Amino acid sequence: MYGIDNVINTELQFFSKTRGKIDTCMNYTRPSLAIEIDTIKKAFVDAKNRGVKLLYLTEITSENISYCKELMSIVDELRHLEGIKGNFMLSESEYLSPVVFFEKEKVAPQIICSSLKVIIEQQQYIFDSFWDRSIPAYQRILEIESGIESEFIEVISDNKKAAEIYINLARSVEKEALLLFANSKAITRADRLGALDHDDNKYNNSVVVSVEDTGRGIDPEILPKLFSKFATSSESGTGLGLFISKNIIEAHGGKMWAANSNDGFGKKTRGARFCFTLPIIDSSTNRSIKTKSDIMSIQGISRT
Repeated sequence: MYGIDNVINTELQFFSKTRGKIDTCMNYTRPSLAIEIDTIKKAFVDAKNRGVKLLYLTEITSENISYCKELMSIVDELRHLEGIKGNFMLSESEYLSPVVFFEKEKVAPQIICSSLKVIIEQQQYIFDSFWDRSIPAYQRILEIESGIESEFIEVISDNKKAAEIYINLARSVEKEALLLFANSKAITRADRLGALDHDDNKYNNSVVVSVEDTGRGIDPEILPKLFSKFATSSESGTGLGLFISKNIIEAHGGKMWAANSNDGFGKKTRGARFCFTLPIIDSSTNRSIKTKSDIMSIQGISRT
């Protein structure tokens, strides 16, 4: 359908015929039209009053936030998704897609309509996928009005860019960070990138496991003998758990220790930290790994 009048009339007929639900996905330029064009706004309100469920998905920005707030009072649910490009509406039996070129305050000059079941099902899948990735409107509005940077998840496929971000992130750590590696090859790659700055001899090439809580900490009177038999301040404990644990760790060539937490400057904070090490073993030779070159040899990598 071509022509602004035909586009608006087609949308109005779409609203008037629908009895179940209307899913709307529009870019950031469209919320203003939904509010400022009286006939479109009335179509939304009338549909809502008839019991039609209205879901509206758009990109909420500082420019359209006032229109989105008003839309929130009309539709059943409004959500935000960064960078939406598509524009379409769905009912159970019809699909509409205004052809928009990101021109603010301008009605689309043409619209695509279809009642083909396969097209409706495909577009419904797209809408549902977008909807699942979106966030509630109130959350995005709060971010804008409070000046909070929006949280996001991005998959970076450019290897060079990914390496740069990874290095910058590792170098920005001031106190402590948790890195999760999928396998030993991932550790090797991180090391070759220079993301891991470590002392090969500090823990004798062992894996270090640390667990910290925010409780009341360890009783100072118990702390010096914490790993001894029957050392406990608990009425129900036996005082054998940590003794047994330490002996198991040491039997495997590791070490175990504990301390009350501090802020890094010697000032005590809430909680305690328990740590233990276990030596890295080359499963092919069943021997401990002593140097960084041993790690490389497991992967069949030679450093140049």
